[in-house]
Amino acid sequence: MSFPLDMRTIGSRSLVAAAVLIGSCVAATANAASSADVGELATPPGITIEPMGRDQGYGFGGGITVRDKLMFANAKGMTLFTSEKDPVGKSVCNDDCTKDWIPALAPDKAKAIGAWSVILRDDKTKQWAYKGKPLYTSVKDVDIGSWYGNSPMNDGPPRKNGAGVMVGREQNYLGKRPERTKETPLPDGWKIAMAFPVSDIKLPTGIAIAEVRDAMGLTLIDHAKRTLYYFDGDPLKDARANSHWLPAAAPQISQPVGDFKLVVRADGLRQWTYKGKGLYTYDADAGEGFADGIGVDRQWKVANVFNYYVPSNISFTHAETKGKILATADGQTLYMRTPHSVGQTHGLRRSQGIRPAIGRELGYNVQCDKECRKEWHPYPVPADANLPQGQWNVLVHPDGFKQMTYQGFGLWTYDADKRPGQTEGDSQYTDFIFSGRLDKTGVMTPEQVDLGTPLDGPAALYWAVIQP
Repeated sequence: MSFPLDMRTIGSRSLVAAAVLIGSCVAATANAASSADVGELATPPGITIEPMGRDQGYGFGGGITVRDKLMFANAKGMTLFTSEKDPVGKSVCNDDCTKDWIPALAPDKAKAIGAWSVILRDDKTKQWAYKGKPLYTSVKDVDIGSWYGNSPMNDGPPRKNGAGVMVGREQNYLGKRPERTKETPLPDGWKIAMAFPVSDIKLPTGIAIAEVRDAMGLTLIDHAKRTLYYFDGDPLKDARANSHWLPAAAPQISQPVGDFKLVVRADGLRQWTYKGKGLYTYDADAGEGFADGIGVDRQWKVANVFNYYVPSNISFTHAETKGKILATADGQTLYMRTPHSVGQTHGLRRSQGIRPAIGRELGYNVQCDKECRKEWHPYPVPADANLPQGQWNVLVHPDGFKQMTYQGFGLWTYDADKRPGQTEGDSQYTDFIFSGRLDKTGVMTPEQVDLGTPLDGPAALYWAVIQP
């Protein structure tokens, strides 16, 4: 619902009357609105989301706290692509075309969900389509996070890629590395199926979309990068809407755009709405990336454009200094086993980002022996789980045990945690490994250390809570 009012031509008395009338209309709309989230589910079963390039974390140096490019991928993590030659709902890539571009086949029971649909190919097989465009993988891609053969492994320490070939840039004693491998451009007409940034949603000035990981999705934010929320009720009559929840104000010259409309509140303030719901910020959010308004009141929900899939056996809890962390369905804290290079910080919220590539490389070999396993336990995949999906996958151990993973890292529980929110296992280290060599000036410089993934310099494995 939109109310196209020209504030320059309405008299003061008329303006007040119009504001009251509009407020009443907004209230009626809010009361009749569904309680469902405004955002769509980002991925169906069998479709995953992978960071692009450096955000995979093959190059260990530096923390990854903000991911700026996310790609849709198949169940094996291979990047998905679309072709401009394909009309909506139809694939024309057959025969020789499929030698380079492999159709992303969907299982027989696959169902359409949100922007995802299933099309029938000429050979009667089923293929995934996103927003009507059929999806493919490239035969050139052998590493997760690659696009058309451009592998993020090329920028990390030397290691074998998915084809068994040594790649990466060896660092010499002066700390210099060879030039980066030149990227191969995509052929004309082919595009990466990007999950983020989102390019086809019309946004008004002052509102953007960002990955807010605490919100487990792609979220609307305001001009100051604060998370936006909506109220599932009547915000004009509920006192809670006037204390900590601040209406997302729109400039006087703003005009409706796509799903974004304008309403004038009873106090005369012009407020943005999205899909018929008024937008607000929460005054306790400390800044960019915070979504502490989640759970404060069940009628207030974060304004996600796309919701990340969350399995039914996963919940979230709060840890001091870390904020929102992953937990089991009954609230027991979940951990990951991850390498730490000396000199990097990891104790505070978002100070050490998740590196999916390293989690996958460690796999089940995390130096947790029989004695360690008395207290630490890999978290099993539930029988009813439909994985992989989104950022969740399965790690199969040599004995056949199936462990649940999140963004590449196996999930673990710790027996010392006796109540929800307890984090007794956080920052527990194994012994540090020191390795180095003398350079020509007699100064000790780092050498590569392998803890299941190659690292430059002194390193250790430690247990860490998992921030979304």
